[in-house]
Amino acid sequence: MRISGGISKAARETIPYLWLAAVLIFGLFLLIYPMMTANVVLSVVGTIFVIVGVVRIVEYFVLDVREVLGGWMFASGIVWILGGVLLYIVPEALIAFMPVMFGLALLVGGAVKLQGAFDLKRIGGARWYVPLIGAALSAVMGVVIVANSVGIGETLMRVIGAFLIFEAVQDAVYTWTAGRARKEFLAGPRQ
Repeated sequence: MRISGGISKAARETIPYLWLAAVLIFGLFLLIYPMMTANVVLSVVGTIFVIVGVVRIVEYFVLDVREVLGGWMFASGIVWILGGVLLYIVPEALIAFMPVMFGLALLVGGAVKLQGAFDLKRIGGARWYVPLIGAALSAVMGVVIVANSVGIGETLMRVIGAFLIFEAVQDAVYTWTAGRARKEFLAGPRQ
């Protein structure tokens, strides 16, 4: 069965688990090879930035002028390329900033889990408090990482890896539990 956008229902239901597997693997690599993983991530992201920048600049010259007029396509291409090059030139500074980014991501994830917990409560989910506890733990982990991000070292990168593994497992449990509760709720009578 196809849904809007041409993505099958099975693919749509599988994508969150693939993302969780990727986060789990990334967490494992950060736990085992913290600095190497950080450098590889910066290299990959830098390469992607440069490619996006080149594509934007090429589009600027290839597309009809009416399509690109005032769209900042050329300028954004330069910014993407400069960002990618920056990732190659000063990776140490950016590696030092990575804990802040991960910590903020955990805080945002905690907010999302908080809404998920309240969604489950609203539809009568029996264990809505489990993602609520997960939301609190995510927020605490995010604060701990952001507060201790000064003087980054391998230990903190390993802690981030462990937190990401925990997050992936927690998100997998929530995704499975919430999916079942959502299906049961939608199958029942309208309230």
